[in-house]
Amino acid sequence: MLLSNRNKIAGQDIYLFRRTTMKKILIVLFGVLVVQGYVFAETWEDRAANKTPWSTEFPDDPVCWNPPIWTNTENPWIVGRGDNPAYDGLRDCFRVCAENDTCYKDGWQDTDAGSARCRVRGAPRAPAPGYKSDGVYYWWEAKIALNEIEFPMVGFSPGKLHSVAWCE
Repeated sequence: MLLSNRNKIAGQDIYLFRRTTMKKILIVLFGVLVVQGYVFAETWEDRAANKTPWSTEFPDDPVCWNPPIWTNTENPWIVGRGDNPAYDGLRDCFRVCAENDTCYKDGWQDTDAGSARCRVRGAPRAPAPGYKSDGVYYWWEAKIALNEIEFPMVGFSPGKLHSVAWCE
């Protein structure tokens, strides 16, 4: 009788040992997977810091004009945000320019890509005193062809989208 109780206790000890060992192995494996996923997850901010060319692989990345590149040369569209106050209202248009590889070569307005449509928005709603902006645009929102966008300021001719798309 004493031997049978001893075997039961030894069997329970082995079972508990195996169970806790398996838990530890699973926890370590899960930790490795989580760390690996975190290390390799790149954000648009990382791509912007590296001046990565904008790509349809990441269509939600903001796009801006790389300032050292001038018009009629190589593709200037990189991941990032513009520093002009008008940038936010035209950000969808800059994405359409990057998608169509246009808006930077001479005569782009006369191409099919120049007729591509984009969404433009008016000014952001002013926040109440003591509050941050809620990102809501209250003036207007419309679709327009890229080659129809004009800036009614001195020195800005039609098609000069890069003047408000320069990266921060």
